[in-house]
Amino acid sequence: MTITRRQAFLVSVFAAVAMLAGTRTVLGQTEAPTLASLRTPPSPAFTALGIEPSAVERPATPSDVALSFVSKLRQGTVPKDYAFELSPYWLVSQPNLSWSDDVTRNVAESVARTLSLSVATAETGVTGSPLTSLAVGVRTLVTSGHMTPATQRALGALEAMLSQSGDVFLRMVGEAGLDELDKRLASGDVTTAEYEARKQEIAALVLESDEYREAMSRAEDVAAKREGFFLEVAAGFVWDFAAGSWESRAFRKRGVWATPSYDFGAWNLVGVLRYLDETTAPSEDALDWGGRAVYSTADYALSLEFVRRSPIDPTETIRRSHRFVGIGEYRISPATWIIASFGKDRQKTGTRETLIAQLGLAFSFSKDRYF
Repeated sequence: MTITRRQAFLVSVFAAVAMLAGTRTVLGQTEAPTLASLRTPPSPAFTALGIEPSAVERPATPSDVALSFVSKLRQGTVPKDYAFELSPYWLVSQPNLSWSDDVTRNVAESVARTLSLSVATAETGVTGSPLTSLAVGVRTLVTSGHMTPATQRALGALEAMLSQSGDVFLRMVGEAGLDELDKRLASGDVTTAEYEARKQEIAALVLESDEYREAMSRAEDVAAKREGFFLEVAAGFVWDFAAGSWESRAFRKRGVWATPSYDFGAWNLVGVLRYLDETTAPSEDALDWGGRAVYSTADYALSLEFVRRSPIDPTETIRRSHRFVGIGEYRISPATWIIASFGKDRQKTGTRETLIAQLGLAFSFSKDRYF
């Protein structure tokens, strides 16, 4: 079958419209996604450094790219700790992945689609002895639940809406002059260059028209939400740089951990089991265990976490201690969150400082994921 110039144009323009509307669904067809489904949790590189807003991360399909900034409240408003995270799978276009292919995932699919790599830096020394620490982290979900029925209904409605909008678009561009323009091109009244320029003008007029906007006004943003059982595994590695000198770098710590969780509705219950291995003296090898309860809405999340730290060797310098922290997260724009943590930290070697008072910002950047 031969595709006409007009058909090719309509396909290309409608494809662009579909991509722009790719994260939308019919209003009222689904409940709002929780904050947990919208943002990437704290980077494991932050966790390895020990300056994380939360020591028990909520599992989630990661953003393409995420940036995080954390600062102790008493240090002022300029953050000194930074993290950058990316997801290799979502950075590459997935032209053959539809939402129906992502309702459930086997282990290989889950690992590939949730693998993320991160790097973070923090000022971990004191005024008289400056020390910059660098950490790299990796995490992935072995199991990542399933897409909620509400999300499946929403995405099904999206397909129907796009089909209806396509019919509206085809009718409107024809009425706006494309049908007549095709006749003029066939009769030789316009050149190919004039035809191409005019059809782009017609498309722009239709997309900006009140009628087409009204046809699309029933839509709202939606995020694909998953629920059920999740099992995340992660690791982090830390190097120290005395006085900010590359030549003085020294490997200090490694950690591995597992985070099982269960997500149901607006609630998320998360546990953690983490092993930390210090390679420098005094040794601080330790085992962490604990949990976190999270309540999320589309705009905010509130949680409490408790993490117990125990030394591996009783002769080591660290003491048995715990972390008990309250965490609040608020969505200030579609891709920006503010995070505040306040509570009691674990007892750290060489200091009596156990107060946590942190303020952070997180930015996520993602493109449409399903064709």
